[in-house]
Amino acid sequence: MITIARCLSEDYIHSSKLKNFCSSHGMTVSENKPELLRQIIEFAGEDESSEKYVETYDWLLEAIKEGSKEFCLKRVYVPEESIENL
Repeated sequence: MITIARCLSEDYIHSSKLKNFCSSHGMTVSENKPELLRQIIEFAGEDESSEKYVETYDWLLEAIKEGSKEFCLKRVYVPEESIENL
């Protein structure tokens, strides 16, 4: 059975991705993120060599990678006297 760390499932896998996966695989779509994830893991099953398991595992890895993108913002200090001279 596929296991996912709680921090990954809460922070890196977006609900919209879970809903799309469930919808495209004939599962019930809800607003409950843990329920969606549970359904997806059940869909994968326990046989690691099955097509469903491999498909789901690969999809989850991609979903986690997409969700882990970081946005960085650099703060620049500009002295007030420099602004006056512009």
